Amino acid sequence: MRISIRAVLLIVLVLWFVSCSGNGGSADTDGSTATDSTVGQDGGGSGVLPFPHGECTSTGGNGFPAFIGQGCAAGSNKSLCLMTGGSSCTPGLCLWDTADPTGQKAYCTIECNPQDAQPCPDSFTCKPDECDGRNICVRTSTPKPPTLPYTITKDVVSLQEGLTGVAALQDGTSYWYTQSGTVFARSPQGQWSNLGTFGSQTLKANGVAVAGGVGYAYGGEFYGKGWLVKLGGGTPEKKDLDNNVVGAFSDPSGNLVVLLEGWDNAGLHKVGKDLSLTPLQSGLEATLSKVTPLQSHGFIAVCELKDKSRKLCIGTDGTDTATIETPADLLEEPGVFTAGVMFAGLKTDDIWGLTNASDASNYKRSLMHYDGTKWVKETLAPFDPGIIHPVTDRVAVVFDRDRLMQFNGKCWKSLLPEGEDPGGEYEGRYPFTLANDRVGWMSYLDFIELKLDLN
Repeated sequence: MRISIRAVLLIVLVLWFVSCSGNGGSADTDGSTATDSTVGQDGGGSGVLPFPHGECTSTGGNGFPAFIGQGCAAGSNKSLCLMTGGSSCTPGLCLWDTADPTGQKAYCTIECNPQDAQPCPDSFTCKPDECDGRNICVRTSTPKPPTLPYTITKDVVSLQEGLTGVAALQDGTSYWYTQSGTVFARSPQGQWSNLGTFGSQTLKANGVAVAGGVGYAYGGEFYGKGWLVKLGGGTPEKKDLDNNVVGAFSDPSGNLVVLLEGWDNAGLHKVGKDLSLTPLQSGLEATLSKVTPLQSHGFIAVCELKDKSRKLCIGTDGTDTATIETPADLLEEPGVFTAGVMFAGLKTDDIWGLTNASDASNYKRSLMHYDGTKWVKETLAPFDPGIIHPVTDRVAVVFDRDRLMQFNGKCWKSLLPEGEDPGGEYEGRYPFTLANDRVGWMSYLDFIELKLDLN
């Protein structure tokens, strides 16, 4: 069989094109590098690298290593002498500097080239040491105090008991409640107002929710009577119910859906504008518990099926409830001590989960993400998170007892300057989104606002 030269060239070109297009780039699991072809493949939102992700590579100002300037052990009869090998610095370079403006005198550094446009970080100058003449970064001025990524408003509201929950509207209005049923509103400008007490010591508040641009509060007594309140737009409107309200979420149309507990009439109900309730057929024969509303619409919950097995389930409007993959460490065993599984998400294909920690002496847990088909465990080392809070489809914040971490679509980065100790005030309780780049939360009686770095 005779093949023309033109046909051979065509075949070669096709094979070359296929081989090139099939290798469009790669991404490290820690998110340190990425190319355009690796973006948006996980189903969790555009601009997100495929799961899992690790911590971002630690760098200081202008991209220099964060360890520069950290203390180390050194000493010399010279005023500026570089100690090499066996030092406590990561690259093995510890500088003895008697003229250090901070008074530290011994700190980690790096070699530099004085011909570079910026050979050293701010507050450092590239110059030779006196021991062997190597060019290294020498601290020549006191660093500016780091700019912390938050503002704090002290004693914003006087309460006899602490706030226990929050829900926020898109305009920045938020509703906060106490366990006894007192509800407070915070305006986008930061003004607080007491909307009234709607519960009691027996008919306690169970939560607040947002649907269709309207805020709601709800509560009741265990397997007893309950109540539902529509907030905003003038005087709050309350409806007493025969069932305890134990959960609520918004459907895609902006209607509130509530979960009623009780011997009769239990299950999911759609709430009308007049607070009337319409029972919904969930599509799954199961008893729901631990309903967590998703910020856009829908929910994730624990479903007990007819065979008494327990699975995670999701839904959008109360009629399409379905079970999903259920990792063992995302379920709490009844009667067994746990640190508590937590869920938070934007929609049913973008959910974060904090795993269970059943060891009373170790509260460290792992972070997982659900993309609509499967759960993937992040490659972050187990840690002690307080709350996970999604902000947009590519940004989430973890409030840890030791740090604040932000997921930026590629990796997890610390929001605090190197060496900054977050302390108790960062243990964010009930965070909510103020805007795409700001998160607010209550810490005891202080209101804290965090400015996010979305780069």
